[in-house]
Amino acid sequence: GGAFPHRPAVRGGAMMLSQVPPYLLPDDMEVRVPVEGERGGCFAEPVPIRHVRFIDQAEVRRGAYVFEEGSRGLVVVDARNSEGAFAVPAGSLLSINGAPEVAVIKAVPHRTYRGAVHHWGLEVR
Repeated sequence: GGAFPHRPAVRGGAMMLSQVPPYLLPDDMEVRVPVEGERGGCFAEPVPIRHVRFIDQAEVRRGAYVFEEGSRGLVVVDARNSEGAFAVPAGSLLSINGAPEVAVIKAVPHRTYRGAVHHWGLEVR
């Protein structure tokens, strides 16, 4: 269980995160990243990222992840299996499965021991 249900394989003492399998990435979203504007509050055109996973805050077991006040949950974007994946910055707006937009308040890259991004955890409010 937990927020990230895939189990890392251990080889030679180094933790290897296997990619998140597609069946654990049932959601799609559109992302609008903030752009520099004269008055602020400007966003780029929506860009789709397919095969992500939204995890409602209520589904995350206590202590597995510490949420900011008022957060709705986490979106997992897999570097390999999420179609169109990129490093979504905090401040972006997401529409998950066509729902009203939520704001990304924290964007955390999770890396393999070699330093490559395995997946991103996007905390949304």
